[in-house]
Amino acid sequence: YLRVYKDGRVERFRGTEVVPPSLDPQHTTGVLSKDIIMITPQTNVSARLYLPSNMTNSFQKLPLIIYFHGGRFCIESAFSPMSHHYLNMLVSKSNAIAVSINYRLAPEYPLPTAYDDSWAALQWVAEHFKGLVDMEIYGIALVQPYFWGEESIGSEAVDLERKANVECVWPFVCPSSPSNDDPRVNPMAVGAPSLSGLGCTKVLICVAEKDVFRDRNWLYYETLKKSGWKGIVEIVETEGEDHIFHLRNLSSEKTANLTNCLASFFNH
Repeated sequence: YLRVYKDGRVERFRGTEVVPPSLDPQHTTGVLSKDIIMITPQTNVSARLYLPSNMTNSFQKLPLIIYFHGGRFCIESAFSPMSHHYLNMLVSKSNAIAVSINYRLAPEYPLPTAYDDSWAALQWVAEHFKGLVDMEIYGIALVQPYFWGEESIGSEAVDLERKANVECVWPFVCPSSPSNDDPRVNPMAVGAPSLSGLGCTKVLICVAEKDVFRDRNWLYYETLKKSGWKGIVEIVETEGEDHIFHLRNLSSEKTANLTNCLASFFNH
């Protein structure tokens, strides 16, 4: 994915391509996107805003999706082709506004920088969208989320190459707390804070059958259900697919099904 030189330079081999904001053609989604610089002048954390085509009333209240792109905290951006094209599709299907956050990446900015940037982005959104949306976090959609742990569970130990590829990520992006049982990457670990205080009323977890993170995603679902949290948690598994299949193949039926599931979640 990347190479770090002795002088501190970082060379990335993946996740560097970007696409500009645009008006997506009407025959596809008609979604309008534009880039915004936000948060504080010191960080220059930016975002891409997406507006659905049928947003004709400036006082119309729509669901607001705050999107955090994947990429192991060290590659990709809010402007990558995969995220951009998928968000056009998701915003159109959901009839929602989306803000895709371009947080800073490790190793130049090791964790918790991305978390700090993301929290600052939530505060920025709350301030700038006041009156347009009701600023309360109603739900969280976790789409094939990155959870791991020191001890293997389920099928994790079957593919040793994939296991080794994953277990080195957290120590690299978070050298100040390199254990894969850090509760930020393993919220199910012994001694991790209880999930009972999760600050929303509903959670949707989207799992892919062939994903290396599948068993951790299911464990998170079971742990949240048993935590005493008062909200509603659902889990949806897509059979026969691997990690981020929905970003790699926008035209597939399974991507459409997942997108429709997310759109329904955002609107109910």
